[in-house]
Amino acid sequence: MPLQVDPTYDPLTQLVQFETSRVFEMLMSLQSVVDSFHHPEWTETVRRELGNQFVEELSELYRGFQDGSLISELGIDAPDTNDIPGFIDHVKAMDMSRFAFYMTGRLCPLELIPASISRASLEQLMKKTGNEESSYCSPVSLQWADEADRFRERLVSLWRSYYDKFYVGHVDDFLPCAQKSVVERRDQLAQQGGTALYTDVTGWKELPDAVPPEQPYRELRFIPVFRTNTRRMTYFGYGLVAVVYDCSRTEQYERSIEEDKNRALDIMRALADDTRLSVLKVIAQKPHSNGRKIAERVGLSPSVVSRHLKQLKDAGLIEEHSPDNRNISYRLLIDRINGLPDKVIRYLRD
Repeated sequence: MPLQVDPTYDPLTQLVQFETSRVFEMLMSLQSVVDSFHHPEWTETVRRELGNQFVEELSELYRGFQDGSLISELGIDAPDTNDIPGFIDHVKAMDMSRFAFYMTGRLCPLELIPASISRASLEQLMKKTGNEESSYCSPVSLQWADEADRFRERLVSLWRSYYDKFYVGHVDDFLPCAQKSVVERRDQLAQQGGTALYTDVTGWKELPDAVPPEQPYRELRFIPVFRTNTRRMTYFGYGLVAVVYDCSRTEQYERSIEEDKNRALDIMRALADDTRLSVLKVIAQKPHSNGRKIAERVGLSPSVVSRHLKQLKDAGLIEEHSPDNRNISYRLLIDRINGLPDKVIRYLRD
């Protein structure tokens, strides 16, 4: 009899909430513009619609913040996570100490951040609070603080231009995928509990340590997004763990990635032999050659060539042809080789 988990005994189950967020979808799509490896077609569309200057300025602004992933922390406490213009106004109107609070990963207590900030003052504060090793505290990540007002103005100006001139026409593209994911994850929560759901999405078995320690987690929020360059981003602290995850990675998608990887490995193993490449070259240049003719051209015995032909066939690189049902000849399936880079790149982008 299969074991059924009772989610009511899982301490994380009661903490779980689901949320679709236009704000985070936009923030993650901007990261995908900067890091074009995962969604090159999106970057090219933005470049075509908004011009090279926009993409270059966005990249310049985002590069020091892990391609924008550190900047997206600003979305955590948005007043309305589905009101993008309201979110932009919210960031623009923040007092500078609160803005710095988010730009330094909420690692330092808000009350310790001075109203007038600089790179030196933030470096000193991060060191004082034991956060000097954080990626938020790198020399590049804190450069903005010496011209904080100008930096924020450039940031919100780019966001507003992106939204008004382009993204407003795509703002709900992600919703079908996100809503479908929420339904599936709710079913998973009901059947397996919060810990299993959290582990499946993040790869972690336990929540991070509470930050600050005296504020235990009250909510575990899952936010599905569609255009993102990472499997998931986890923001935590002040009673909340927010997991922003790629909702396009369904079980079917994961299986197809694994299948592509295995096919690519089979092809590369078959090609990683000088003799087999010679055999394949004969087939490519002399279509419909039989085993005996191939053996003559490569200077090997028919039995040795037969073993190599089997490996090439198993890898899907050649196919047999027997017009008279007696003699077998071979033909190269060039599309399998042409498709190899796509399979490898798809796996690397995953």
